[in-house]
Amino acid sequence: MSILEHIAELRDRLLRCVLALVVTTTVAFAVLYQPVLSYVTKSYCTIPAKYRVATAGGDCRLLALSPLDPLSIRIRVAVAVGLVLAMPFIAYQLWRFITPGLRRNEKRFAIPFALASAFLFAMGVAVALSAAAHAL
Repeated sequence: MSILEHIAELRDRLLRCVLALVVTTTVAFAVLYQPVLSYVTKSYCTIPAKYRVATAGGDCRLLALSPLDPLSIRIRVAVAVGLVLAMPFIAYQLWRFITPGLRRNEKRFAIPFALASAFLFAMGVAVALSAAAHAL
């Protein structure tokens, strides 16, 4: 492939990744925001009251310091959740872009490394979630 063909291929892969991120962020914004925010707020409420920001009613809520903070928090949560949901597709697109440039013996080492990385990442997430659930 020429350099222009490589750039066109990269553009197509990046466009697919951005589209996947937009779709998953939209889903997270519309559907998954409330469960994620309640999980984060529940974790925040387990912190002793002397370390939290005090609210007027004494209940445990997030504090909005500016008029746009509620929208800003919603957007940041949606982008973070959307990125987590889109990451497998983004990693696949990255793999499909890099693979044609690898030689056979390099591919032989790359596949076990990618599988081990995915497995260890999943185990790390499982340990973090179990530790968070245990703390609640």
